[in-house]
Amino acid sequence: MTAPSLRPFPLGAVRIAGTSVFARARDELLHLARVYPVDRLLAVFRRNAGLDTRGALAPGNWEDFGHPAEDAWSEHDYPGREHAQTANLVRGHYAGHFLSLLALAAAGEDDPQLRSKVDEFVAGLAEVQAALAATGRYSHPGFLAAYGEWQFSRLEDYAPYGEIWAPYYTTHKIMAGLLDAYEQCGNAQALAVATAMGHWVHGRLARLDPERRQRMWSLYIAGEFGGMNETMARLSAAADEPRFLGTAAFFDQEDLLAAGASRTDVLTDMHANQHLPQLIGYVDEYELTGERRYLDAAIGLWDQIVPGRTYAHGGTGESELWGPPDTVAGDVGHRNAETCASYNLLKLARKLFAHTLDPQYMTYYERTVLNHILGSRRAVRSDTSPEVTYLFPVHPGAIREYDNVGTCCGGTGLENHVKYQDTVFLTAPGNLYANLPLDADLDWAEAGLRVTQRSNFPLGESTTLRFTPLDPTPGVPSTAPDLSATSHATPLKGTQASSAMSHGTQVEVPPGGLAWANDMSHGTEQTIHIRIPAWVAGAAELSLNGEPLDLAAAPGEYAAITRTWVPGDELVLRTPVSLRAEPAIDDPRQCALFLGPTLLLAQSEATTSLPFGLNGRRAFDGSLITGRTGAKLLAELARDGAIELDNTNMSSADLDHGRLGIADSGDTGSAKSALPTVHAAGPGSGSGSASSAPAGSRASAAGPVITHPGSTSSHHRIAFEPCWSGEDSRYHMYVRSSDSEIAFGGNGTGVPNRQRSDGSTFLDELWAPEAFPSRKVFLARVGIVAARVRAEGLLGRDELATVLTAAAAFDGATGHPRPFDAADVPAVADPGAVPPAVAIEILDQPAPSGWFTTAPRIRLRGFDIDRPDAADRLRLELRISGGDWTPYEEPVAITEEGVHLVEARVTDPDGLTGTTTREISVDTTPPVSRAVVKDLGASVEITLHADDGVSGVERVQWEGPGTFWGTFQEAFVRAIDDEPQVIEYAATDRAGNEEPRRRLVVPGKRERP
Repeated sequence: MTAPSLRPFPLGAVRIAGTSVFARARDELLHLARVYPVDRLLAVFRRNAGLDTRGALAPGNWEDFGHPAEDAWSEHDYPGREHAQTANLVRGHYAGHFLSLLALAAAGEDDPQLRSKVDEFVAGLAEVQAALAATGRYSHPGFLAAYGEWQFSRLEDYAPYGEIWAPYYTTHKIMAGLLDAYEQCGNAQALAVATAMGHWVHGRLARLDPERRQRMWSLYIAGEFGGMNETMARLSAAADEPRFLGTAAFFDQEDLLAAGASRTDVLTDMHANQHLPQLIGYVDEYELTGERRYLDAAIGLWDQIVPGRTYAHGGTGESELWGPPDTVAGDVGHRNAETCASYNLLKLARKLFAHTLDPQYMTYYERTVLNHILGSRRAVRSDTSPEVTYLFPVHPGAIREYDNVGTCCGGTGLENHVKYQDTVFLTAPGNLYANLPLDADLDWAEAGLRVTQRSNFPLGESTTLRFTPLDPTPGVPSTAPDLSATSHATPLKGTQASSAMSHGTQVEVPPGGLAWANDMSHGTEQTIHIRIPAWVAGAAELSLNGEPLDLAAAPGEYAAITRTWVPGDELVLRTPVSLRAEPAIDDPRQCALFLGPTLLLAQSEATTSLPFGLNGRRAFDGSLITGRTGAKLLAELARDGAIELDNTNMSSADLDHGRLGIADSGDTGSAKSALPTVHAAGPGSGSGSASSAPAGSRASAAGPVITHPGSTSSHHRIAFEPCWSGEDSRYHMYVRSSDSEIAFGGNGTGVPNRQRSDGSTFLDELWAPEAFPSRKVFLARVGIVAARVRAEGLLGRDELATVLTAAAAFDGATGHPRPFDAADVPAVADPGAVPPAVAIEILDQPAPSGWFTTAPRIRLRGFDIDRPDAADRLRLELRISGGDWTPYEEPVAITEEGVHLVEARVTDPDGLTGTTTREISVDTTPPVSRAVVKDLGASVEITLHADDGVSGVERVQWEGPGTFWGTFQEAFVRAIDDEPQVIEYAATDRAGNEEPRRRLVVPGKRERP
């Protein structure tokens, strides 16, 4: 066995405080757990076993009773797809999740009522299992399902999704619920029922050759098995049945294991949540077998997903499928980020951290549990619905769609919100890991202490751990895990704790080393590892009992403090917050805004990309300057539920003043010169002087004053809400970085931030590194970029002087202009006469795919940056896709479909010519789909086809009674019902055009000849 270095505390040992933002979602799910009738959850099982349903309604949606004519067919008496009438093929899965909810909540709350419901639920499932066994119809008496065994035998013959629906996925959810009932609540009957199911699973799969199993698991959705390998590994340990570990290996998908271990990327177009749960199982198999390939595969596949395939809130996938590697902005559609996927990524992150101690996993965990998971739960109370999201979309103008009774994400959503405490703290002998700064209380039995953690996360700037005596309650078992008699945890003490970590710092505090009056002459040393959040702005500070500790840990790492902890100790970590813009990995112009750990969603009814000025307000550390501190922004968010930001450069009123003073080394308090010197490098060049005011400035006896356009124009204010709000307004997770003028720290210069042919600008190139270690490095880059943009004809001489002066006056932190020496201004050699420039402007926005789905209009703008009066003498020409050059007079619409090379050139009166090119992809027509129906007698086989000759077909989706709007992969079968069935389908091309839904009506028996 290869045990993890860290172990979790029992759920009951950690309690999320009522002050936490997470308490809202927890309490809402606890309410549902307490009021929802167990009989409704058992109804689908009882109906299948021929038992009295006690008048209970099934939960509904996917979790419903099935077709009235459906029988509980065995593997052999299934009448075949030509005659079978089936529906709700995953019924039972939601009930399994609900049993997990009850078990997790009962343990976390130590609630007798919930424990009683767990016992009632398990007893009901045991009764159903016995009733099914008594029929003698099934291959093993351990069979337990809410439908017949036929789906499993049809899977073994490679039946497609549509005829069957992931039968082992449903089995996993039922078994996982039973194991949770046993492990969390000590219900022995649950273990007995799960063990019998395990023998049935083993019997089904052991008789198959490995090649057949591998093909089964590769089938889209039909072969989806959830975390069956994880469940069988857990069951092997819980039931002490080594055979079940071999059963877990039956679910190994060898090509995926090999790809992960070799770090070969194979994930593109794979169904994300079909494969994520098995990665968790691979870690369990590693722990029980010691085979390193399992852990290597899980780590290798994780690295292919995070960060290269994850959106700002931690979600992954479009239409439940993974896109290309290192593609986020380019994989934005309208069905992004299935919540189930994040649920499983969090479970995987927790396990990988426990083995590797690599803090990157906790960085992901914190981001996703706060923004995606908490944000997936609507801020309402319901007696019937989990009120959670299926998808948490990321496209412009998206809306969260809550509810999801009976769906897969409705099921994982039942569990998500009652186990927030499971990763706040982890432990090893002599070590405590404080991973998440949630408001929480820990009973740390090993140290005999209660740890009270308070942070007001995510709205605070410090985390405090207070230590008080832990008084065990008579008659209540200790909540501490028994680590003394097991090899499952690797001891970490003293400096060993630091060396075991991939990143971190160790602070040893000897008894009496700090000035406090605690008696430290007894007890044992313990090491507390506290994570420094990756989002911390500036320097974090750590103090113990009011005295500062040396903190060398960088953001994203752990600091370790070793001492004998005693009641009265107080450990404080101060973590300043800033507003920052995080670019997508594949498009620096698509940015998500974060305030500390909180992802901010722009509230806007627009459904196209939302432009927002970002680079012109960046600080040297990459954060955004708003005229308000991080603390003020947090207070505003806490008070109003949103913060408002100007979508313009800040006015001088925002910054209290706006003067740019230039001082020499001998007089730092007075303004000496209005402009820097621009060194001439050719005929016709000139140099700036104090008597020639630059464009965008006005002369003053006190020095040049940069004009702030926002001071005379109305501000466009946009409200941003936290992603974790649980609200249902339309939002933008990403905004498009777009600055109309060159600005530094929010101070506008009046100089246009002109675009190159590829759409990039001076500010885009300047801030490509995202941050600067010093003012010197910043100013050097300003000089390099300004020189290049000037040579391209996009900056005039006076404009160049203005930009360089404004950059020298930028303090890099607050946006308040600072006095500076003339020597601070970057020296840029003037190239002399520069050619005229021409810009290709597209007057319409592309779809998130990058294709234009409406005919884009092209406008050319030519200018001689040093001779603006010559603009009317410039000659503009346009050529599209290698055609003839034609004079340009007015905007031109590109109506022809395809990928076009647009070329533009400009010629001035002296014959100097500037050119630029731009590639534009146009697909304005949706694909066309069609259905081919094959009559099979009592059923029909449906195959969907689609054609698109421009961007290509991305997917075809369909749904019918009892199914969801899913991606078509292969032919599916629908049994003829008494009534007609409506099948809807539509194709989407790679540009993003989706055809209107088409309808296919499968006649009922009465309509058939």
